[in-house]
Amino acid sequence: PTSPRQVSTIAAQFARTGQYDHAIAVLDSAYIPEMASVRLYIHCLRDGRLSKEDIDGAYLTAPRMLTDYMLGALFYTARQGIDGDCQYDYAAFVALIDRLVNEKNADQSERYKLKIYRAHNQYLGGDLDAALQSLDAAAVLDADSYVPLSLRVEWLAKAGRHEEANSSLAQLREMIEPGSEGFEQRIQELAVILANPPKQQAP
Repeated sequence: PTSPRQVSTIAAQFARTGQYDHAIAVLDSAYIPEMASVRLYIHCLRDGRLSKEDIDGAYLTAPRMLTDYMLGALFYTARQGIDGDCQYDYAAFVALIDRLVNEKNADQSERYKLKIYRAHNQYLGGDLDAALQSLDAAAVLDADSYVPLSLRVEWLAKAGRHEEANSSLAQLREMIEPGSEGFEQRIQELAVILANPPKQQAP
């Protein structure tokens, strides 16, 4: 196979049946730069981890033109990382997202999703303030989504920054009308987190 569609389809068929080595061999058989992020995703499925070298390699070889294959693989890999199914260097993955995605090659909804994934990776990497900035950027891209504010409340509360968390929770309550699907349950979850602050470590 020589076209990205053929390579991606055949690799996906092997991956769906757990034949990850065969899937990677298909990707390696044809040098197609846009398959770089697809290779990351399959490595995640096979190994449950990515080395920093894996991510840096994708950073260096992936083309500037974002394609559906690259975007879908980025989504899936980020989801695996957030769910704890794939371990990797969060800062390196954020750098990969920043290199590949911009306003010229991704539409607004795609950039919104990747800003959310970016925020998750920054938060998991221990950089809360940077994660909050990414949430703010996501909120600009989709002003109707309550996800950025919801995550802001959760992460601030878990960090013990309860005044800021309560302020964001008040904004969240104003933003969404009671009765909205999933809203009441999420508000209750956040209230529980706020009511149970993290224990302070003894000096």
